[in-house]
Amino acid sequence: MAKLKTETLVFDGVERREFKIKFDIHVNKDGSFTTTLPADIVKLFEEANISVNTNKLGNKGYFSESTYDGLIKKVKETALEYMSREMTSEKIVLHYCIQTRCSYAFDKDGNVIPNPSPVWSGVKDTWNEKRCNYDSFAKWMQGTVNIDATHNSSFGFLMYAKPMVRRDYKYKSGKTKVEYTLMCYGGEIAQNALEDGYFLRWLNDVPCIGIPPEGDVKEMNYTENVCEFFVGMIKSIAMMNEKIKDFLEPDQIKIIAEQKMKLL
Repeated sequence: MAKLKTETLVFDGVERREFKIKFDIHVNKDGSFTTTLPADIVKLFEEANISVNTNKLGNKGYFSESTYDGLIKKVKETALEYMSREMTSEKIVLHYCIQTRCSYAFDKDGNVIPNPSPVWSGVKDTWNEKRCNYDSFAKWMQGTVNIDATHNSSFGFLMYAKPMVRRDYKYKSGKTKVEYTLMCYGGEIAQNALEDGYFLRWLNDVPCIGIPPEGDVKEMNYTENVCEFFVGMIKSIAMMNEKIKDFLEPDQIKIIAEQKMKLL
């Protein structure tokens, strides 16, 4: 396959950036004009949900046309589809994850017990003929992350909450894409929301907060009440920390225990 030339197409900005495609054009033995676009351009198209063809070697971004002008036109059309998206929605959302790690049971009076054995539950096991095992009144209770004797873990509580700007786009092809931006890069909608929302600004200014291990991040629309809820959760963790961190040594714990002081 003979290389004919290298072509460069330059388009007006995509999201305020110049968009340029540089690619080699070949002529095969059948006289068809072909090209395979660079991998970085193909990645942009795929991220925009734009379909790309693959050549016989498995390389994506392949185009083939009977004429040189037809090949250039096809590449231009694909690039214009990438650039033709229309924003259909723009709003502030909260990404969050709440995670608890614990394992316990309740007795028949609703008291928390360390395990559901008859010793703690106060109810003797009875043999279940159908399931071929023992039933007891108490059952194991778990946090959002299951732990057991084969997967021991510290007990605790973790949370993550971060405001984001969500933008929904629709392309000429009818395909859609959702993009998320940190508030600091969110433009006018983020700036206005931060000026008007005290709890949004409070939550956005929390540094060093990350997604918990095995975290399942969820999304909900922003309201000041929702932000206030997460701010309150962070404040509760902070106050818990202030109470606990000064009582870590044996002598200190003994004083607390003997005085029957409650930390929480």
